[in-house]
Amino acid sequence: MGVFRNTEFGEEIHITDLTDGAFFGEFGFFLKSKRFATIRATVETTLLELTKRDMDNVTKKHPKVREVLIKFYKNRVLDTILATSPLFSCISSESRGAIVQLFKLRRFKQGAVIIKQGSPADSMFLIKSGVVKVVSKIEGKDDFISRLFSGDYFGEVALFTGKPRMAEVIAESDTDLMEITKSDLKIVVKDHPKVLETLKKNIQSRIKK
Repeated sequence: MGVFRNTEFGEEIHITDLTDGAFFGEFGFFLKSKRFATIRATVETTLLELTKRDMDNVTKKHPKVREVLIKFYKNRVLDTILATSPLFSCISSESRGAIVQLFKLRRFKQGAVIIKQGSPADSMFLIKSGVVKVVSKIEGKDDFISRLFSGDYFGEVALFTGKPRMAEVIAESDTDLMEITKSDLKIVVKDHPKVLETLKKNIQSRIKK
């Protein structure tokens, strides 16, 4: 079975494939919202379906089941973000599983300073949810540069130029970020040259701004 998701531009992206023994639909177990993806049978398939009510009963009697679901849920959320990211979408679903483990989830309250201008750079960020604004402080005033949303990334310029942070990044809402260190990012770009190509193009554009 194939897992697909539509981007904001209407493009369908292949997230991953599911085989015998795999499960899906756990997003709905944790969130009261619409389905996040489309599951399409690529071959004749037989499924076992469990209602949310029955699953609630199972997890009450067997708390370990809920722990497993939470772990899979978190990993799949992060994997979906990587799959739809302009930076990491070139990486195959098989390789993304290992890369997801390199990211650390960070949460910031509205108004929090995520990156301080002039500080040293040791990581970059991918936005899981929320909105951030990028500003340049000039003579004590904030010069607005851009606003970034879910799926966007930032902090990569200083990593590759070796210079201090060129701008300040502030959370405009409660924001969840995926952070990857400079050393771990080097591992990713070494194994996936297309990621490095995309980063270089974006860095040139942001330096001009």
